[in-house]
Amino acid sequence: MERFYTIYDKRNMWIILIIILSLILSTIGYIFFIHEDNKFLEVSSNVEMEEIDDEIKEYNPIKDGPLEGSKKTRNNESTNFSYTLNSFIRFKASKSLGDIKIENPGTNKYNFFVVIKLKDKEEVIYKSPILKPNQHIDEDYLIAKLDKGTYEAIATIFVTKSESNDENESITQCNQEIKIKIS
Repeated sequence: MERFYTIYDKRNMWIILIIILSLILSTIGYIFFIHEDNKFLEVSSNVEMEEIDDEIKEYNPIKDGPLEGSKKTRNNESTNFSYTLNSFIRFKASKSLGDIKIENPGTNKYNFFVVIKLKDKEEVIYKSPILKPNQHIDEDYLIAKLDKGTYEAIATIFVTKSESNDENESITQCNQEIKIKIS
C-alpha cells in the first residue's frame, strides 16, 4: 500500500509543478506580448479618433429642401413655427454618424438650431448648425463621447432671427424629450 501512495504523491507533485509552470509562463507571455499589443492598439485607436475628428470638422450636414419621407411636423403654437426632429436617434458608435433628422420646413419664417443634452445633465452632446427655412439635416455627429446604451435626452429648439447659433439671441425655445441609442 505504501507504494500506491508514493506513486500517487509523485503524480500529484508533477501535476502541481506543471500548473505552476503554466501560470508563470502565461504571466510572462501576458507581460511581453499581450500587454505590449494593448499599448499599440491604444496608439492606433488615438490616431483613428484624430482622423475621425478631422472628418467631423469638415462635415456639413445641412441640405436644402424637406426631409425625404417627412410626415411628422411639430407645431409650437406660441410662436407659430414648425419643426421635425427624430425622437429616437441611433448611432453605431459615439463617433459615427447618427440619424438626427431635423427639418426647418419652408413654411417657417425663422431660422432655428437644436441643442441636445442628456436628461438631468448640463453637458451638451449635440448642437446643430443654423437651419434656415426649407433646410434639413439627415445625419450628423455627436460632440460628446457616450458609451454603448440608450439615453434619455432633451432636445431644445432655439428659434432665432439671426445667423448665429447663440442661445442668448433666440426669440423663443421649446423642448422635446428624445432617446439616443449607441449600439
